Amino acid sequence: MKNNAQSERHAGAASPWLFPGESDGHKTKTTLSGQIIDRITKEIGIRVTPHQFRHLAAAFILEKDPANYEFVRRVLGHKNLQTTIWRRKRQARWTTVARPSELIRIRSGPAWQPALPSITGPR
Repeated sequence: MKNNAQSERHAGAASPWLFPGESDGHKTKTTLSGQIIDRITKEIGIRVTPHQFRHLAAAFILEKDPANYEFVRRVLGHKNLQTTIWRRKRQARWTTVARPSELIRIRSGPAWQPALPSITGPR
């Protein structure tokens, strides 16, 4: 996945856009969203929208470091920490498996592990 992303970024290196399109402009929201959905589906075998993936990433972070709500608040872009805590508690009630990574492990096989960045740092 890394090599593909690097080659795609390199191909548009001369563009002022973060996500350059095939012409001189940028990718549309629909195009980029579709590409993200396709890539996530290919990698983990579950169709997840970019918005759902964003919250799944938050769940993975809290699974690894359950008290690090401040980091999750910043990742999600919430202004208020209470919003982050409320969302996570609300989301936890919808979850039918013990941990978010179990959902993907069930679908992808027992060897699958989420690739998380280092989440240490200021809280």
